[in-house]
Amino acid sequence: FWGVQSSFAGVLLRHKRNWIIDTFTIDEAYTGPFPYNVGKIAAENNYTNFEIHGQGVDLEPFGLLSINSYSGTVTVQDHVDCEKFEGLKVKFKAQKRESKEVIQLGVLIIIKDSNDNPPRFSQDLYEIRVNESTLQGFDLIRLQVTDADRSEENNNFTLRIVSVDPKPHDLEFYLKEVRTIGFKGCLDYEKANKYTITVEAKDSGNPKPLSSTCKVIINIEDGNNNLPVITKQTVSYALCF
Repeated sequence: FWGVQSSFAGVLLRHKRNWIIDTFTIDEAYTGPFPYNVGKIAAENNYTNFEIHGQGVDLEPFGLLSINSYSGTVTVQDHVDCEKFEGLKVKFKAQKRESKEVIQLGVLIIIKDSNDNPPRFSQDLYEIRVNESTLQGFDLIRLQVTDADRSEENNNFTLRIVSVDPKPHDLEFYLKEVRTIGFKGCLDYEKANKYTITVEAKDSGNPKPLSSTCKVIINIEDGNNNLPVITKQTVSYALCF
């Protein structure tokens, strides 16, 4: 069936009083057409009046699932967001034709995550001020990035510096494993009083990796705004190596 992964061999089967219900899986990536059949309850011919209740029916997300009361075929009516619902807890009911006895069975319908969310920075623009006397290796700023996708494959991402404007001389900005920006070399106010760094976050999701970017503005403060203080013929000053 469209949008469903099901296998009647080697898959978890649920049994209760001659019922066999395959594990239903709805693929979040499926975009239509709707409705489509996701699976069927396999029951003996003496069962009828199939019903379904719970999440996706009479609980949020409302109206997503329905069942053919005669055949027991379960139908998906619309798209479902895995980030809102990791699974749908439902109850199936059926009635014996002769005794009218009602049989009930609870099932979890799995929502398969797709890579539909890029990693996101907590801000589109970061801006900081740094004195030019700051020593290399110092953590300038920590970036916060999250990915709403649930699966490990889809929410695993890497960061990289895409560009630095203006191009630095005797200076290199780099990203550390803890998602902080550091630098090697010297910050020189006379060469540039501001750098704009573009940082990209990209996930490893399939079928297509998703990404987003942010800007980090680093304002360099002049370290020579104050005259040196002379005390007992000693001058205190700092050099960048």
